[in-house]
Amino acid sequence: MKRLFPKSFSMFILVELLLFNGLSLFPRVTATEIMDDITADTIWTVADSPYEIRNDIKVNRGVTLTIEPGVTVSFGKNAALIVEGSLIAVGNSSNPITFTSNQPAPARGQWTGIKFVGGGNESFTVKFANVACARNGIAIESLGNALIENSEIANNSLSGIHVIGQGNAIIRDNTVKLNSNGITTGGNISSGIQIVHNAIVSNDEDGIYISSSGADFCRIHNVTIWDNQISYNGNGIYMFSNAETENDEAHIYNVTISSNLVSFNDYGIHLKTHAWYAGYIYDSTISNNIVASNKEAITIYSGSNWYSWISDVTISGNNVLANNDGISLYAFRTPQPPMETGPFDTTIFENTVSASNDTAISITGDVRANLTGNSVSYNSIGFNITSEDNLARKNDIYRNSLYGMCVTDIGTIKAQIDAEDNFWGASNGPLHESLNPEGQGDKVNGDGENLDFYPWLDAPLGYINEAPVAKLDVSRTTVSLNQNVTLDGLKSEDDIRVVAYFFDFGDGENSGWISAPIIEHTYVSEGIYTVSLIVMDEFGVRSNTAVETLTVSIPLLDASVFLDPIFVLSQGQILVEVTVTDARAGEQVVGVQGVLVQLTSDEGGDFNPASGFTDSNGYFNSTFSAPTVSESTSVRITVVVSKGSCENSSKPVFLSVVNPSSDSGGFDMLLVLLVAASVVIAIALVIVKKKRRRRLAKQKSSSSTLSPAKIDG
Repeated sequence: MKRLFPKSFSMFILVELLLFNGLSLFPRVTATEIMDDITADTIWTVADSPYEIRNDIKVNRGVTLTIEPGVTVSFGKNAALIVEGSLIAVGNSSNPITFTSNQPAPARGQWTGIKFVGGGNESFTVKFANVACARNGIAIESLGNALIENSEIANNSLSGIHVIGQGNAIIRDNTVKLNSNGITTGGNISSGIQIVHNAIVSNDEDGIYISSSGADFCRIHNVTIWDNQISYNGNGIYMFSNAETENDEAHIYNVTISSNLVSFNDYGIHLKTHAWYAGYIYDSTISNNIVASNKEAITIYSGSNWYSWISDVTISGNNVLANNDGISLYAFRTPQPPMETGPFDTTIFENTVSASNDTAISITGDVRANLTGNSVSYNSIGFNITSEDNLARKNDIYRNSLYGMCVTDIGTIKAQIDAEDNFWGASNGPLHESLNPEGQGDKVNGDGENLDFYPWLDAPLGYINEAPVAKLDVSRTTVSLNQNVTLDGLKSEDDIRVVAYFFDFGDGENSGWISAPIIEHTYVSEGIYTVSLIVMDEFGVRSNTAVETLTVSIPLLDASVFLDPIFVLSQGQILVEVTVTDARAGEQVVGVQGVLVQLTSDEGGDFNPASGFTDSNGYFNSTFSAPTVSESTSVRITVVVSKGSCENSSKPVFLSVVNPSSDSGGFDMLLVLLVAASVVIAIALVIVKKKRRRRLAKQKSSSSTLSPAKIDG
């Protein structure tokens, strides 16, 4: 006889073989540990991935390290990859390269980062890579060509990308997010950096911080920032040249900031110098950006202990919308003469500056501005001028609440602007208390010379934006606790389009600015609430406030019972349908969800189920099995409904249970009449039931909403 081992014993033998002979059905992934510097051209392959670096590793000069797509490189605490030679780390969209911490719970700052310090003949290329949890994700301190492209740089404790000194760095098509800073520079000189088409979002401090500091001439120059989204950071774009020692100068020049979306930051675009001796900002362009919903939109500030200078700065074609302040320039060059390159220090033309909480365009100190072809509207103050020798021509200036233009002397500086040939919002010119008291346009001040507004244009040069109009509908004005009410802004109007909605629910909560015109809200406390809606157009202009009043109360439960049919033979079955509505809803039919329904009968019989909760429409169904009766009997069914602190409600309904065999001659006339009456009542109840359900369905349909979405910029 052949003897077989039991299955359990066979499994025991297999496990023993696997454990004690080094076999494994599921091979454990072991890391390739890199312990020595890289002294010859090397390829890190996906077959040997992951790689682990526990201490600093160098790629020696003249040596190239190539990393294949899909490779993971993990780093021990404080470890770094220092590239003195060249690096080619090129993944692809489906197999990126990953650089991260080797800790069980990766977090910011656990390793030092990747640092390129090669000579001018070396190169550094990182494409389709993820770099996370370092101090500086990538640091570049080299004149060699550096390219960072199509990568995600996230969750680093200092900066996602940090460039030191002069370089040749292109940062393109990346996502840089959730770092302390997004992209930064440092050193006495910052130059040679292009930041193009990146999403730089949700960094704690600055999205882009370009800095130079120290002794001697501190300089920021040859910087291009183009076509990026820079949103929800501490600051958007911040450039700061700071010369700290005596007789030193701070410079910012040859800077181009163009075609970016800069939104929801503190400073949007900020250029600043500070020097012991002199600060200079010149030969730079800020153009065609959308700068929206920041505290300060575009600020250029040149300061020093002695004198500062702004010259040949162009600000053009920008949409500056819904910021606290719009465009602001300041310089202070006395007692030194201006270092002039033309009649004006700055040209500000063809910008739209709208819906600033404070001032649209502010020219302060020793800055001479040419202000041409701008549209300035719906701000508190359109132009605030506290400097000499300014010119304003062909601007549309309208519906600014305090002043269209205001001149103010500061110290020894006598404010002055030639503001002829502008449109002030009305054909009869601006309102001036003494010089043009009949003017229906924006208000101006001055004596007619320091602010010369005549002649004016009697028609606009460009598009005149009309403010949107908010209109609010609510699905019901009497609302039960914990029941959704729908707020609808679809009927709001604008001459172009409404782009955002702000619902205030009146209970301390609001929607924030959202793109969806319909939203639901639930109230958790009784009371009378004033709900409101403000809408915004594409220029950041806000509407009137539309309001509605809601009364929120505990529901007054009202139960309706329908029997199908309303008579039944002994031991037969019927359907019991219960609908619970809020009696306080008036003409509106509002089903109440989550109501406990309990069913009882005075003559016996069984309910299946005998209790339960109403659905979202206020419905509850049960099947009743009639009792055994010896003669026709009227059965009283009692429905009790209750919910939380609501007042309980009960309702009886009567069911005829018939036993035909109780009458020897068959059905008597009374029974015939009973049946006929039952049929008539049943038909009537069916009609009522259908009408009620249609009303509930219509009510629910009108309450259905789109999911509200947050604005992206």
